[in-house]
Amino acid sequence: MIKAIAFDLYGTLIDIRTDENDKRFRKKVSKLFKDIGGQGDFWQRYKSLCHELYKGEEYEFDLSRVFQTLLKDTDPYPTTFARYFRISSRKRFGVYHGVPQLLKTLRSRGIKVYLLSNAQACFTLDELSESGLDKLLDGIMISSQIGYCKPSPLLFEALLERYNLDKSTTLYVGNDIKADVLGSKGAGLSSAYVRTRISPSSDTVKEAKRHTPNAFYTHRALIRYLLKITQNA
Repeated sequence: MIKAIAFDLYGTLIDIRTDENDKRFRKKVSKLFKDIGGQGDFWQRYKSLCHELYKGEEYEFDLSRVFQTLLKDTDPYPTTFARYFRISSRKRFGVYHGVPQLLKTLRSRGIKVYLLSNAQACFTLDELSESGLDKLLDGIMISSQIGYCKPSPLLFEALLERYNLDKSTTLYVGNDIKADVLGSKGAGLSSAYVRTRISPSSDTVKEAKRHTPNAFYTHRALIRYLLKITQNA
């Protein structure tokens, strides 16, 4: 019996698209950086600092450290700049239809609901608040705060340990075969997959079903499944 469900965020609960290569976005960020007294070329320094902190595919660095370094001699707080950076890069943002009610229903049935996301806390905590999802979760774990990212089993194991979860009764839900399905499988968790337009282009439901029987083309089908398996919880 499932007692806890952990969700991926972007592409699973929230529909988002960002474009950090957009020329207008890059100009806006560069201009703000100069206006507040930033030194040097923002994007050159930003890229260099990110490269210095990168340790490998399954490790996650904290981007707030980059903003703190870049803005240490300026007046505005790095968190304010990070918020501007993120919002300016967004082309689309919103909660998928049916998600808030799903989370409310699961919790009303006694199912614990968690977030486990590959993300930057300096962006994601604000977006969880903006979307209202922060109030519908029993716990939140973000990769930049832990130092590992999916598909590393260490991130899943950190969630299990922090919230004292039994892997045999915990389900992980995501929209990326490698990161979510195979990652959770490596940590001994069962999983459910939903194909969305944010999923990797190489992902298919057929491929996902090679690794989990719970693979769906739509959120509606995923929600139906989750409500079905928890109706007698």
